[in-house]
Amino acid sequence: SGGLRPNNWESIFNGSAWEYDKETDQYYLHLFSRKMPDVNWECPALRQELYKVTRWWLDRGIDGFRIDAISHIKKKPGLPDLPNPKQLEFVSSFDYHMNVEGIEEFLTEFK
Repeated sequence: SGGLRPNNWESIFNGSAWEYDKETDQYYLHLFSRKMPDVNWECPALRQELYKVTRWWLDRGIDGFRIDAISHIKKKPGLPDLPNPKQLEFVSSFDYHMNVEGIEEFLTEFK
C-alpha cells in the first residue's frame, strides 16, 4: 500500500503496469490500460464467480466472448521484479505474465 510500485513491470500500453488508487491507498495491476485492471485469477472464489457470469450470458443465447488476451491471466508467482541490466524505469514483462506455467488449470476450468 502507498509507497513504491510492487514491481518494475511495464504495461503493454507503455508506462508502469501499476496504478496507484488514492481511495484504497494501494496499487492495482493493469497489463494493458489503467482502465482495465487485471483480475486475480489465483483466487478460486473469484474464478467461480467469473464462470457463473459467463454461464449466465451463454444461457441467454449469446454466441461467445472475445477473450483475445486470455494468455495473460496467469502471472509468475510472487510478481517478482524483472532483471533490468539497462536500468530502465520499467521492463517488458511478457515472460512473467504471458502463457505462464499453470495457465492450463484456469483454461480447463473455464471450458
